[in-house]
Amino acid sequence: MALMKLPRLAYNFLSYVGAAIVLICGLGIVSLLLVVLMARDTGPYLGIVAYIVLPAVLVVGVVLIPLGMWWHARQLRKSGQGLGPAFPVLDLNRPHHRRALVVFVFGTLGSS
Repeated sequence: MALMKLPRLAYNFLSYVGAAIVLICGLGIVSLLLVVLMARDTGPYLGIVAYIVLPAVLVVGVVLIPLGMWWHARQLRKSGQGLGPAFPVLDLNRPHHRRALVVFVFGTLGSS
């Protein structure tokens, strides 16, 4: 089995579509923001697209990712396959888990 970086439920078509929408809209927002900042005269429609339309589509993509995970979990339950443990396992004997916990704690404390 290949090393999976994401939860098993994230590997489905709907989550892939959501991730693609998020990636495309995120790049579009950044590129249009650069155009708005560098251009001398931009029309009103560029701002509407950059600040209203693309963020709304980005939110739809973000919603599709957990929706796809929920749908995939439902399909696995219907087929009788197990989903695995109900809660994630945090084993501080693993160096990866320790590093992730340290980054999370110091990142949380550092941002406050």
